Amino acid sequence: MRRLTTVAIALAVAVGLSIPAAASATSFTYSLAGTGTVIPGCGGLDCAPTTMDSTGTAECSVCAPGKPSGGTFNMETVVRTYLSDPCKVKRVSGTLEVVWDNAAVSTANVSGKFRDSKALALGGAFLPSDPIYPTDPMKVLLNNYPPNPCVAASNAITGSMVITG
Repeated sequence: MRRLTTVAIALAVAVGLSIPAAASATSFTYSLAGTGTVIPGCGGLDCAPTTMDSTGTAECSVCAPGKPSGGTFNMETVVRTYLSDPCKVKRVSGTLEVVWDNAAVSTANVSGKFRDSKALALGGAFLPSDPIYPTDPMKVLLNNYPPNPCVAASNAITGSMVITG
């Protein structure tokens, strides 16, 4: 019995050692700079909702061979506000599009909310058909974003986009 137990333990250890560990994810970071704009809606049922849009450049700061070193981005989001305070953002959701320096275009669905009064944090994933980062999750943080959906405004913004592949 003792010999059988020793053999079972040895087999369990051998099997455990032969199973490869899960691959760790690699992150790529792009620094963002551009303009964030708030376009207030009219608040009624028959009019356009408030949007928060941004455009700018994406420059790779943590790069990988074969991936783009930069490009331009455009993000269009629709704003949801609190019923009790229609001038306070509850959540935004929309689309981020990046035209890379190799002419490829990446599109991601994003959603998020403000961390404080001016930092907009978003998360999402690139579409499965994406030529550069198919289905890869990503996070975007934009600083100095105009926070009030009731006031038309444009601010210079900076931030980062981190893609986990």
